[in-house]
Amino acid sequence: MKKEYLILLLIFLVSLGFQLFFSLQVSHYSSDDAYFELRHSEYIEENFKPLIYDEMSYEGNYILNTHVWHYFLALLGLLLPSVLVYKIIPAFLASFVVFFVFIIARHLTKNTKAALFGALISAFIPTYIALTLNQISLYSIYVPLTLLLIYTFFDIRKRIPMFIILSFLVVLLDPMNFLMLLTLLIFLILVIAESIIIRKEMTESIIFFFLLTILINLILFKNLYIDGALGALWQNIPAELYANYFKDFDIIGLIYNIGFLPIVLGFVGLGLALSKENKKEIYLLGAVILSDIVLLILRLIPYEVGVMFLAILLCIASTITIKEIIEYFKLTKVVKYSSLVIVVIMFVTVVSLMIPSVINANDVIDNGVSSEEVDALTWISENSPENSVVLGNVFEGNLILELANRANVIDSQFLLAPDRYYDIDLIYTTESLYKAGVELSKYEVDYIYFSEKTQEMFGIEEITYVSDETCFELVYENEKAKVYEKIC
Repeated sequence: MKKEYLILLLIFLVSLGFQLFFSLQVSHYSSDDAYFELRHSEYIEENFKPLIYDEMSYEGNYILNTHVWHYFLALLGLLLPSVLVYKIIPAFLASFVVFFVFIIARHLTKNTKAALFGALISAFIPTYIALTLNQISLYSIYVPLTLLLIYTFFDIRKRIPMFIILSFLVVLLDPMNFLMLLTLLIFLILVIAESIIIRKEMTESIIFFFLLTILINLILFKNLYIDGALGALWQNIPAELYANYFKDFDIIGLIYNIGFLPIVLGFVGLGLALSKENKKEIYLLGAVILSDIVLLILRLIPYEVGVMFLAILLCIASTITIKEIIEYFKLTKVVKYSSLVIVVIMFVTVVSLMIPSVINANDVIDNGVSSEEVDALTWISENSPENSVVLGNVFEGNLILELANRANVIDSQFLLAPDRYYDIDLIYTTESLYKAGVELSKYEVDYIYFSEKTQEMFGIEEITYVSDETCFELVYENEKAKVYEKIC
């Protein structure tokens, strides 16, 4: 095996080891969304069909999801232990990003050292780690497949079958992610403006991807778009939670989540390439970066997801700068120091990314779903009637469905669900037993799940009215969660 491939394999193993080091510290998963993925995968594994209408969510809610990711996990679940399926394989897939960053960077730069630099820094992207570590996250497979889809465009004539397969997978995995759609539109505008001739196969492929994306969205979300118009693009997220998903595009946040050097090296590299080379590959990379920034500014992509993609793309673009540095040193008398300079840049960049990556990883494990929360919800599962309704905050709804195995009042599947956020806020924050009683009766709540995260979300230390022992009884308590039974 060539030396560069051994180094690339080592980078992959380091990335995988980093993910597993943290995720295997706990037996549970670190987010409410992870338990959504787990529940639907296990349902397919047991019933060989997806859960289309969930009677336990929102008193009954249609789940608008293609379930491609769930089918994949369910198939593996039939063959392999759950820890392998839901912890190790997602980490394995997420770490594959280093391979695709490498092949794209090497194609762009024709320089193996620069491509290895890109692969190494892509292994420690803070936002990517925060979104994929111990999460059973769709992005574990979606991001590598999107990068591979971009790579097929570099020589579409030889990769049409791969392009077609990847197009279906990428669109079906996340139909409402319009990054590639906007990318191809901007790419067409750029190549036409620069009078770059593109092959017939590329034009036809772009048209195919456009039609496929539109068709699948119309099939799955036609009624949603008709009823909600452009509001459907924001996935029916309650106004009170809008800022949680679609944050302002700010430079400080970008520097923390991407790193100062990758941002500088990335944009410098892209600028150098655009000024020197009239190549469609460079314009395609530029189109993806510009599309991502536009979606972030217009708040058409969740902030963390948009920043994650931008970070990965800038890792690729930064390799162009590294290539230019290497070539510059070859023209000078200090060429023997070129490797030292690259090593220094690489070390500083990796350290600048490693620190926030470790912080994010620790945050995912320490401040995600805790074992105490799992214990409290498991207690509900074992000690409450099966037809009970359990109230939790909006980011605990899937935990209630999966761990407590009880109906919830609200969860994060907003697309076709009624907006109940204000009512839930009122139940937790009001001091009036009457007002709380009206809302609790409205949703037929039997148990109130009160966690530390709910305290932080609503800025309260206790639910005031539960002190009325004629109506509420504290039936379970640990360090991070309490469970109240409504008895009146």
